[in-house]
Amino acid sequence: MPVNFNEVGAGIPQIIPVLAVGLLSPQSFIEQPELHLHPKLQTEIGDFFVTCMNRFGHFFVLETHSEHLALRLLRRIRETTNSHIKHLDYQLKAEDVAFFFFDSQEDGTEIVELRVSADGEFLDRWPKGFFAEREAELFSDDD
Repeated sequence: MPVNFNEVGAGIPQIIPVLAVGLLSPQSFIEQPELHLHPKLQTEIGDFFVTCMNRFGHFFVLETHSEHLALRLLRRIRETTNSHIKHLDYQLKAEDVAFFFFDSQEDGTEIVELRVSADGEFLDRWPKGFFAEREAELFSDDD
């Protein structure tokens, strides 16, 4: 259905530059590519980055707060390891990604790497409860 550009919401105009850079630049540094996107699109942007890496050899550094994006990358690692990948463009190995948490300290910033297993699971816990809200919201009885 045709719609005017100003009728599609804030996320679509913001994702267009991300898509252009992802396709055209062999090396991209992108801050919050998920900004103002529906969670389903946040996961799909993960597939976009993986596809650009596989098809064109592109390299991305992403700054994100999106659990959905991280979970999609972990899923693709799991599917690749288990040979359940739907399309070769989605192949992803644990050594293809690195997750870092930047922890602000009084005397500077500590950078903590969060290792990923070949099964697409974090080997290290996220510091300071990052991404812990989901579990608390699903299983906690506290108010």
